[in-house]
Amino acid sequence: MNSKQETTNHDGDAGSARIIGPKEKYVKIGSSLTLTCNFQVPPSRISPHASRLIVDWLHGEEAFTFGSGRGGVRIENNKDGSDVTSRLTLARVEEGDAGKYTCRPAHGRPATSTVIIVDG
Repeated sequence: MNSKQETTNHDGDAGSARIIGPKEKYVKIGSSLTLTCNFQVPPSRISPHASRLIVDWLHGEEAFTFGSGRGGVRIENNKDGSDVTSRLTLARVEEGDAGKYTCRPAHGRPATSTVIIVDG
């Protein structure tokens, strides 16, 4: 396991997402997983009345939705001016949770991280 903190991103410009932490994250079966994504909303896209999600999380090619069938999923989005932080948390990780996770801002480039599930 590599404890060095790395960031995956694309060019660092406004709207490009960054997933904080190691590019490959090792998680024990049964534990929880939290992925944190940061990005900036371009000034032309900032609206104080925005009510829809400003970021999607994907596992492989499948977007997380509230009716997706996998319980224990929480997505929290926080906006401070043009800076956005989105956290995806999965409770009770299983083998099927392994794979590529993507943070996809509505107006920007996505970032990915790979989750590897290990036995206790």
